[in-house]
Amino acid sequence: MNVDLNADYTPAQWPTGFVRDMLGRVVASFTARGDAPAMRLHTTDTEISYDIGTARPAPIIRGPQTSLLAWLMGRAQGTDLVVNGASELPTPPFLY
Repeated sequence: MNVDLNADYTPAQWPTGFVRDMLGRVVASFTARGDAPAMRLHTTDTEISYDIGTARPAPIIRGPQTSLLAWLMGRAQGTDLVVNGASELPTPPFLY
């Protein structure tokens, strides 16, 4: 899927440092908001976990950090993510 100005540049090509830093920022942004659904994110490639919201039980979403970030940012549908504790992926609010 082309996401960046139709330039054949996909989230899988985002630099690791950018993904790590931006994922933390996006999670912090959603955590500070009242309209983000509660969820637990587990990166399968770095084994880092993030919590959004405090409601429990919250669905657990697993996948590579690049895929999690692209989905949270609305740049991907999350088709390669696995969700436990819900029948489907929650719908993150618009980021900005």
